[in-house]
Amino acid sequence: MDMQMVVRKLFAKAASTHSEHEAEAAILKAQELMAKYGIQDAGEENDIKYITLTCKHTGNRSFRRPLAKIIADNFRVKNYLRDMQVTFFGRENDVLIAKEAFEYTYSNHQNCRHPSGRQLSQLPLSQKLESHQGFLRFWGFGS
Repeated sequence: MDMQMVVRKLFAKAASTHSEHEAEAAILKAQELMAKYGIQDAGEENDIKYITLTCKHTGNRSFRRPLAKIIADNFRVKNYLRDMQVTFFGRENDVLIAKEAFEYTYSNHQNCRHPSGRQLSQLPLSQKLESHQGFLRFWGFGS
């Protein structure tokens, strides 16, 4: 069964009932399902807007592509390199957040330190990615 349809029906039930408690229960269940299945908008599927955004970043750092992949996986978007720039594609809200997360993480990696105390820019690629995955886990993304 399509969960987005179930959520829409729950909201419709909440709007049409005369019982305050029944409306509240329907809304709470709809919100629970939205959180559980990652539904951001219960509107019609054709109401969803898809966009493509290219990130601003300088330099040719070796971790750019793997970092973009980590962020894309955590924000439900697709990523690719176009003219040596990271580009994200997906639902508008997800892409906007992924772009901000990438630009922040990419530009601030120089100031970040690994638990060993060394600056990330001085670490091998595998340890840089480990640190960036930890950053995303800290903010509640990834496993």
